[in-house]
Amino acid sequence: SYIYSLYIGYGLSLISGWIKIKKYIRFSNLQNIVFLFKNVFRLGTYNALSNFIQKVNYRLSYYLIEYFLGISALGRFSVAVQVSESTWLAGQSVASVQYARISNLDNKEKAASLSLQLLKLIALVTIVLIIFWAVLPESFYLMIFGNDFTGINLIISVLAPGIIAIACNMIFSHYFSGTGQYSINTIASTVGLVFIVFFGFLLIPRYGLAGAGLAMSGSYIASFIYSLTKFLKQTKISFKELFITQKDIVDFIRFLKQEFLKIRE
Repeated sequence: SYIYSLYIGYGLSLISGWIKIKKYIRFSNLQNIVFLFKNVFRLGTYNALSNFIQKVNYRLSYYLIEYFLGISALGRFSVAVQVSESTWLAGQSVASVQYARISNLDNKEKAASLSLQLLKLIALVTIVLIIFWAVLPESFYLMIFGNDFTGINLIISVLAPGIIAIACNMIFSHYFSGTGQYSINTIASTVGLVFIVFFGFLLIPRYGLAGAGLAMSGSYIASFIYSLTKFLKQTKISFKELFITQKDIVDFIRFLKQEFLKIRE
């Protein structure tokens, strides 16, 4: 039933997407078709490889937890991860818009400036959301998921730095994708994979689910640091400019008010 639902959902997306874009498709000039397909294959390979490695980063700890701690521990950890990753919805939504904007910009300075603004926005939103989930009493999670799901707060707290890091890394990732630099994302994902393989085997047997959270969080932070280093080097943005200022918060509140007024209208 789950697989059938996926086919229906993806099928409806395909049909509705085709209806929207078919009027823009033209086959008037096929002179550069070979060059185009070479570029598509090259960039697509980097992009697919990056996504695959990142997906392994997200879930490798699951297999290690089941191997070392058992399926019951995996159930508790999985719930904590799903709750924590719900904070990524804002980052994923903003990053998709960012990618569309940047891929249509010829000016890299504007692309970098836009990415910096969105980075601060996503960092602020994610920090607020993850703190909300972390400070909820354990009784709340026990009421929702059952009495077997103890320790959810601790796992979320350990995951929190990595969750914030990967939310911010979405902005870097889409900046590099939008400027055609998919290989940087692939390397960043690989850095995270190496980190979680090493520290997963080291920390999970010793510290249990907290160790798994540390390994996963460290993997996310490692990928973030690599992407951040590349971003700062390319854009010449200083490290100080990354900090959220009072003006950023005021601008963010003003933006929310404007969007709320649009919805009411």
